[in-house]
Amino acid sequence: MKKFLLGSLATVLLGGILFFGFTPTGKGIIVEWQNTIKKVDEKTYETRKKVEDQCRAMIASYNSDKHSYYQYRDSDSELERSWAQSYKQRANSTASTYNEYILKNSYVWEGNIPEDIKESLPYIED
Repeated sequence: MKKFLLGSLATVLLGGILFFGFTPTGKGIIVEWQNTIKKVDEKTYETRKKVEDQCRAMIASYNSDKHSYYQYRDSDSELERSWAQSYKQRANSTASTYNEYILKNSYVWEGNIPEDIKESLPYIED
């Protein structure tokens, strides 16, 4: 019985090697499988790039609004102080959106977040 099983296994292995190695159909199957893997890799890269670009854009917007807030918050002009409040609201809105976006897309990095992407953006409290 063991000899039969070993013989059958050897026949299947040899048949697989011959089929995938020497027949056009077998080689076609391997090439199709490799192309599928390549497409998945490209899609993964595109997704990661899209998420990283979106994060960088939100970080830039947040930093701009935050710096403008700090620039105008202590102004003598009531108009400039109102601008500061608008900048603060925009920065906090961006922080909220960003933090949610990071949570939804954290799978993209698998624990390996690029250095310029922050895990979260803090809210401006003062």
